[in-house]
Amino acid sequence: MVAPSILAADFARLAEDTGQSLEAGGDVLHVDVMDGHFVPNLTFGPALVGCLRKALPGAFLDVHLMVEDPAMFVGPFVEAGADHVSFHVEPIGLDACVKLAERVRGLGATAGVTVNPPTPIEAVLPQIGAFDLVLVMSVNPGFGGAGVHARGAGEGREGPGGAQAGAAAGDGRWGFAGDGGGVPGGGV
Repeated sequence: MVAPSILAADFARLAEDTGQSLEAGGDVLHVDVMDGHFVPNLTFGPALVGCLRKALPGAFLDVHLMVEDPAMFVGPFVEAGADHVSFHVEPIGLDACVKLAERVRGLGATAGVTVNPPTPIEAVLPQIGAFDLVLVMSVNPGFGGAGVHARGAGEGREGPGGAQAGAAAGDGRWGFAGDGGGVPGGGV
């Protein structure tokens, strides 16, 4: 699965750039949401997802919440048009992530949990079945085009049980995927 990040787009031409990335073989548009707290940068809100949904009604919008309080944001992003929402285990813990995944599914989207490079994948394994996707960061979040962290890159390609990155599991879930290491200004 190829999920180009809109962070690499020319924001003045966002609909055109993202549409071209899908035409060129992108499967999913990845929307990195940063709150300036959990990570130092600030990016997009639900209104941008709503604009993308309007411009690209057939696109699958994958929202990655890099925020301190993901529970505050899942509703507005799904209402704006997100098809999938992933959030980090680090700020809220695994039990809260499981409850939040249930809430996201109740809103009509799929849900994923994300782990940063310093966090062992074992932090989410006890409840792995509660998520449609486990997103393993190969970079510390918060900066587009950051250098790849060796531990994250290896686990992103192959998770426990040999699950390939982005491969759909037999139950329709995505499985494991990796995130990070793009090239700034390289296009989506």
